[in-house]
Amino acid sequence: MSLETFGEELRRLREQKQMSLAAISEATRISEKMLEAMEAGRFSILPQTYIRAFLRAYARVLELNPEEILKRYDAVNQEIRVADDERMSRSKIPA
Repeated sequence: MSLETFGEELRRLREQKQMSLAAISEATRISEKMLEAMEAGRFSILPQTYIRAFLRAYARVLELNPEEILKRYDAVNQEIRVADDERMSRSKIPA
């Protein structure tokens, strides 16, 4: 899974609850721009210190389990790190 897929999943969950980004923004005090970035999987443009807090607040407003959302986010990041490490290892092998 990619961060983009994870973000799409967040958007889908929000749409199932029939909530707008504006409503979530109002409830969480997270700007719509930041929420849009999360749903697009563009976590790199978010303040890294706040990503977990943003995800936790987002989940609570949607009445989702915040810990489950964070576990999924962490799993995606772990997959990305492993793939990056493998790419780096392969590129260091002398020809």
